[in-house]
Amino acid sequence: MAKLSAIIPVMVLLLAFFQGSATSSASSAQELPKVMAAVSGTLVYTSTMPVWNVFSPNNYVTTTPQSPDLPLMFYNPFTNALLPALATSVAEFPRNDTMLVYLRKGLYWYNGSATLPFTAWDVYTEFYLGWKVFGWYSPYLSGIRVIDATAVEFAFSTWSPTLPDLILSTQISTPYSVWRTLLDQVQNATSAKLIALRPRVESFLQPPWFLGPYYVSVLPPYVIWHLEPSSLLYGWGTVFPYHTWQYYREVVIWWTGGVGETMDDVSPTGINWEVSDLSPAEYQVLQTTGYALELEPAYNSWGILVNPAFYPLNLTGVRLALALAINRTEVVSSWNADGLRVYEPQSIPIGFAPYSAYPRWLDAYVQNFSYDPARASQILLSLGFKRMGGLWYTPQGQQFKLMLLLPSQWTDMDTMGENIASQLTEFGIVTTTRSEDLSTYESVALPAGQFQLAIWYLPLYQARSFSSAWVAGNWWPYDLEYVSGKGWSPNESYPFQWPNGTLSYFNFDDWYSRVVLEEPMSAAYNASFSQLAAFLSYEIPNIPIAAGFYGVVFDQRAYNVSWLSGLPNLTYQTLLYPGINPFFVGQDTVLYWFTLFGIGPQGFLSPLAVAISERSVSPRFAAFLGLPTGLSSHYKPVAISLSLSASATTVRTKGAVRLSAQLTYANGTPVARAMVIFMSNGTWIGSATTASNGVAELSWIPETPGNATLTAAMESFPSCVSRSVTITVISEEAATSLYWVPYLIAAVAVGLGIFWAVRRNERPDRKKEDETPQGSVPWESV
Repeated sequence: MAKLSAIIPVMVLLLAFFQGSATSSASSAQELPKVMAAVSGTLVYTSTMPVWNVFSPNNYVTTTPQSPDLPLMFYNPFTNALLPALATSVAEFPRNDTMLVYLRKGLYWYNGSATLPFTAWDVYTEFYLGWKVFGWYSPYLSGIRVIDATAVEFAFSTWSPTLPDLILSTQISTPYSVWRTLLDQVQNATSAKLIALRPRVESFLQPPWFLGPYYVSVLPPYVIWHLEPSSLLYGWGTVFPYHTWQYYREVVIWWTGGVGETMDDVSPTGINWEVSDLSPAEYQVLQTTGYALELEPAYNSWGILVNPAFYPLNLTGVRLALALAINRTEVVSSWNADGLRVYEPQSIPIGFAPYSAYPRWLDAYVQNFSYDPARASQILLSLGFKRMGGLWYTPQGQQFKLMLLLPSQWTDMDTMGENIASQLTEFGIVTTTRSEDLSTYESVALPAGQFQLAIWYLPLYQARSFSSAWVAGNWWPYDLEYVSGKGWSPNESYPFQWPNGTLSYFNFDDWYSRVVLEEPMSAAYNASFSQLAAFLSYEIPNIPIAAGFYGVVFDQRAYNVSWLSGLPNLTYQTLLYPGINPFFVGQDTVLYWFTLFGIGPQGFLSPLAVAISERSVSPRFAAFLGLPTGLSSHYKPVAISLSLSASATTVRTKGAVRLSAQLTYANGTPVARAMVIFMSNGTWIGSATTASNGVAELSWIPETPGNATLTAAMESFPSCVSRSVTITVISEEAATSLYWVPYLIAAVAVGLGIFWAVRRNERPDRKKEDETPQGSVPWESV
């Protein structure tokens, strides 16, 4: 027992050593968050479908954003700003009606096994085919030509300050070498042959090539994004300096079926990210299961589309009376739950949401249809209507009855629609409802005018800021092309009255053609929107009802967005809202989270958060995000002060080569918490964060034995310089032998401990077991 008592302390220390090693190893191999994003709807796919053909009517690139292909530049409608992506810069020449786009070098298409270099010919292919065969950007675009492999020129018949934004925000999805044969045929075709070539272009089966940090495979009902090899990621790292894709190597998009989300789509299935329109009660349940909920404006203000083909709805006064007879607070309360606001009342006929974010001079041209049943009654009486027995009758003596058409699968709008019908009935206009299947509702009932009143979106409902409202300018109330020839048509001119009594005419096609040629926020631009607001307030083609909120539901362990809450509103909206590009709304948000915005799992210090707190974000990126110049401490992300007090984040993997880089400011001060990228022979192998002493470290095992030229560079941190880079290069075989060095040391320690214990026990002056000093406890007692 004496020998055992001497050996046990050594064994305890040894166990602690191995346990620490195991913990370190487990930490380095920590399981990455599984990304599974839910999308409502059914995924239709076969290998013979041209889903990666951007010109196909049912492609996956634009109609359902499954493709990670990048645009030339990102466009942020919240700030009306551009950020370079595939392109690095643009030179605009309004006097010559041209625009020169310079492209980024070192990017590649990838299909899962092979690569193709990205060049100006890929850009030319997409825009030339789109322009010649499908009339893209007509009548403004007049030509496109390749200057060299990294530059392409666009020519316009008329210069428009908004056209560059539209062109630059277009995804590039056409590898030149894949499309070359069809491109040659289109270039040499006459006008008549171009018409004949259109079906061939639409049906061309483009192989799955992708232009971004992820490539895609399809296994219905799943679309799976896979992170590309590290040899390609270095190039994409220049596009996304704050990326966190190392934590999200695979993204699964699950098409859940149906036309709406349910509780079953999320918690029990492993789905951990979804843009949802669940009911308030379901949201409340989800929040008790570890899921976070962020309610953000959905930019889908909606109301009641009024069909003027039916008497007396053709009377402007009647439409006004209906708008005043509806209590919108009661309508949204029929769906909202206590403490959870999914909809808010909307009494402005133009679809800006929230309207409070728009310039106040618009108030002079906008009519607010606040609840006023007394005024509604006065208007009807002035038009010759009579109220008898609590019911309204037309001047001809017929009872005034209405029917409200509802989309059957939109439970929220159906519920609120029933409330609207109940209110109108109580007011004295008996209103019934009829539900229609959504596909029939959108494709037949509305276009054919088979309704009197119908739930639909407000004009410009997708506008996210006044400066970018031109993007949503083509959202006309609805083009009702039915036999009677009456209704709201964008190519007809309608008389209306300005608030000051001046009479004028409004033609939507003319209005939109004018707006896209105007500089946002200019006097002409403002005048155009004044005219639209005055027309909608006078004619009332839509009765505004409510503005909705999307619920971004996500597992907060997989995505830490707590640091966003202290940011300015525009920045917060940009980082959280689904889809930066206004033409891509939905499941692509989660991709932006860990490419563009550096959102990582719980416990991870976001590189973008660090850059914002240290004011090191580049001026262009800051403008894109809506960060004010000279960001004050008031806007520092709330979680950053806590995170910065913790140990610096480092990247460590068990390997044979240890890399370290020290970063300092120009005055020699160490740069803490800066991202550093490490490269081997020019290929990205990993990144690390500097500690308080400005040193970043990385361990790495080479894929092949031999020597490598290793370098380190700062990742989007231009205010500091690299002071020193210390590199040790050894072969893979040597690395394998070194791997056992700690264990060899431990074994020697055990042997020495045993030897020491035995020798100590055999010494003549050693005390016996029963001579334990007072106050101590024998090992046997323990």
